Amino acid sequence: MKRPIVYVFISLLLALILFYISFKLIFIAFFILFIILEKKQVKEVYRLAFILLFLMFSFYLYYYYFSYEKELSYKFEKQYIEANVWEVNQNHIVLKDYRLGENYGKYKILIYTKDKFNVGDRVYGKIHSKAYKEYFNEGRFDYKRYNKAKGIIGVYTADLKIKGGRIKYSLKRILARYRDNLANTIKLNMPKNQSILIAIILGIKTFRDLSDVRTAGIIHIFAISGMHLAIVTAMIYRLSILFSPNIRTRTSICIVFVILYLILTGMHPSTVRAAAMIIIYLMSKICLRFYDKTSALMFAFIIMILYNPYSLYDIGFILSYSAILGIFYIRKIIIFSDSDNYIKGVINTIFGVWLAIFPIIVVYYNEINIYSVLANFFVLPLLPVIILLGMLALISPIILSKGMLYIVAFLIDYILNISEFISSFPYSNIFIHSMGIAFIIFYFSCFYFYKKNKKVFIIMLIFIFVLFSITSERGFSVDFLDIDNGDCAIIRDRGEVMLIDGGGIPFKKGVNQGIKVLLPYLKYNGINKINNVIVTHSDFDHIYGIIEIIDKVKIDRIILSDFYRGRDVYLMDILEEKALKHGVEIDYVKNEESLKFSKGKFIFYTPYNHNSEVSANKASLITMLEIYDKKFLFLGDCEKSEEKYLLDNYSFEIEGVDVLKVAHHGSKTSSLNEFLLKVNPTLSIISSGRKNRFNHPNADVVKRLEMNSNKVLQTAKRGQISISLGKNNIRYKTYLDE
Repeated sequence: MKRPIVYVFISLLLALILFYISFKLIFIAFFILFIILEKKQVKEVYRLAFILLFLMFSFYLYYYYFSYEKELSYKFEKQYIEANVWEVNQNHIVLKDYRLGENYGKYKILIYTKDKFNVGDRVYGKIHSKAYKEYFNEGRFDYKRYNKAKGIIGVYTADLKIKGGRIKYSLKRILARYRDNLANTIKLNMPKNQSILIAIILGIKTFRDLSDVRTAGIIHIFAISGMHLAIVTAMIYRLSILFSPNIRTRTSICIVFVILYLILTGMHPSTVRAAAMIIIYLMSKICLRFYDKTSALMFAFIIMILYNPYSLYDIGFILSYSAILGIFYIRKIIIFSDSDNYIKGVINTIFGVWLAIFPIIVVYYNEINIYSVLANFFVLPLLPVIILLGMLALISPIILSKGMLYIVAFLIDYILNISEFISSFPYSNIFIHSMGIAFIIFYFSCFYFYKKNKKVFIIMLIFIFVLFSITSERGFSVDFLDIDNGDCAIIRDRGEVMLIDGGGIPFKKGVNQGIKVLLPYLKYNGINKINNVIVTHSDFDHIYGIIEIIDKVKIDRIILSDFYRGRDVYLMDILEEKALKHGVEIDYVKNEESLKFSKGKFIFYTPYNHNSEVSANKASLITMLEIYDKKFLFLGDCEKSEEKYLLDNYSFEIEGVDVLKVAHHGSKTSSLNEFLLKVNPTLSIISSGRKNRFNHPNADVVKRLEMNSNKVLQTAKRGQISISLGKNNIRYKTYLDE
């Protein structure tokens, strides 16, 4: 048989399908597999081997699943732990081989801490609370899957100390120290962009968020990949002639250094894949055997999946294999087939990789980098030069080292400038509505028809790109996002989009709810433009998300209450400044003004004008949406006095509301009983955070709402709440079950 590893690969693949779907199907799958092999008339020895491998992999994955779930069930909070430091990062460490009371574990625990530790330290201390919050919306980041892909069972904060006694020096500890020394050398001798070079050749990511580089579609160049290992291998092979002229000896030295570099840089999925394939290639040279790249790719896949079956949740793992498929196979179908021409070869490789990772980017990130092929064409050829000079600088005399690092700093500057220039192009990033795994399968099946029937191939590709050019326009809907103790509602109908508030967590460092929650939702739903944004008032938990996304998404107009006209309010000033910079119109609305929306209209109520002196909550812009004979009332953070104002002046207008966005997250400062009795909503929505410090919603308010509403829903309990219209009723669905 030409490739016996194919049987191993396919048997593992079938076992993986059961692993991700359900182990209960194992006997059905076994029976179907047996029938297929029988009908295909596969030789008995291969049939037996295939079935045995399938069963072996199935039981191994079954064991892995239950061992992981067992450790996942351990209670870590408020418990004392003892463990080894496995990995050290800028603001957190990763622990492994831990002891928790009478329980022992082999999986990893991520701990956020300000204390400094070294790889290999034995630490002990008390674990506190979980270190992250989850928000349950469309497009959310799935922390559980991410942790599974990394072999992590929990993320916590903790007070840890180094346990006394003799330090055990391991290879990983020695290499971690050496890596830190190399990073310090770069910091001392390179004039600028040190953190970027450190990431490129050492795998330590401490640089700021390179939004322009990400927008231009070349962020991947700052991750260690097969190119790095190929350059390392070539360097070591050339230098090893100083130790021995024997080819087998030199090749063996290369294998050792590839393994050391793999450990040194943190064993990321793309690096592990590349290292496995290079080691197989080098072994073939030692054994004088033919190197089959397909078999090597399958072998690398098998090794990585057996180490962690949840690796398929790792986007780095998937992109790495997709890119290598593009280089090995898809690039062969590109127009330029002259492999001896360097320029044509570069174009083929870049375009082949882009075609391979395109569906992955669309499905996982819900966006397309329109100019990424162009950016890669200008940048990618420089990457080998940067890697080679950076590595040579670390082993050269100080004068040569500084000269090389100056050149590298100049080249990185060039890359950053190119990225900034290309990311400034119009429509550089386009959000694509969510596509399933079926799209990836359909996309790659297109290439099957390239040799079989090119007309079908072209038609299928055109169909895909036409599909993306169509904006996802669904019927009327209102989505209340799970955005912590803030407000955020998106109203859509017939291609028009209205956003009311954008959430925000005060005093939170780093990215806030606009980037963390709202932007992923917009990407998931393919929303590239928001027609109007209503900001009810200037509180952080309502306005800051808008400030964050204003330079990420096209916004036509921002609507503010007349209360803020000419008023000096810090966050409003920031919003107005960014709006002016990005050409966003700002309108100040007065009481009873209206705005057309699709087949209906928004009516604004502003109890206070720009001459009033009241709190931001009291000055909330109250909004009524009347559409399709239904009424939606959004109260912002207004208080009882403003509800009384509506009762006294607009009793008829607010009567019999279909959906009420409850005021001030269900606080006791709002929701008068007589007001609720008059409004009598079919559905009441409370937007609040889980375990928030204000204890919203108030228990008495919830009781009043339950007495005066058909249904009360809370984002803290149900996640995103989506409302649509039936023929004669209001329909809702929630992200989480009750």
